[in-house]
Amino acid sequence: MIKLSLTDFVDIISKSGTPKATKVKQVKLRSDYEPAHDFYKPLREFIIEIHKDDKPKKDIDKIFGNISDKKKLTSYAQIIDGYKKWWGRNVFQWIEPPRSNYRVNGIEIIVNPEIGLKIGSEDHIIKLYFKSDPLSKFKSDIITNLMAIKLKSSANQNIKMSVLDIRNAKLYTQNRTSNFKPIIDAELAYIESLWSSI
Repeated sequence: MIKLSLTDFVDIISKSGTPKATKVKQVKLRSDYEPAHDFYKPLREFIIEIHKDDKPKKDIDKIFGNISDKKKLTSYAQIIDGYKKWWGRNVFQWIEPPRSNYRVNGIEIIVNPEIGLKIGSEDHIIKLYFKSDPLSKFKSDIITNLMAIKLKSSANQNIKMSVLDIRNAKLYTQNRTSNFKPIIDAELAYIESLWSSI
């Protein structure tokens, strides 16, 4: 079984032609995940902790007391500015986000949204998007639809599947009128076919 992170899958299918094949090769030949090399891990975990423990928005700046890496300090500052802008005056209530894996064509995608929040009267399961390149509608649709396919059965049916482009303070929520499953499955068939020839 080929295992892909949701981020890897979205990165692959957002490309076409030779760059897509190159990305598949990079993912296959990359070394196994090591937490120490996960650039966003400290910030990701800190954001989860802030909401789980129902801490105020101002506490998010405390992450800087734990970071000495200059690249992280610069990048984290941009992300935190965007996160605080999105947070605004909202009052959140923590919801434990479900996790699952999507399996088809010999491939398993890890579907792992980081946070669940009640925002006003709406419940959201949210995948955090940290990258500097803006989140396209196509990428957000793939992420939210994969979340809906795998997580709806273990959550309230009215819950919204969303992805937050943190740097740009923009929350994308699944468009329930679109069916992305055939697209997702076709892309996985392509990846499986190419994977064995690399």
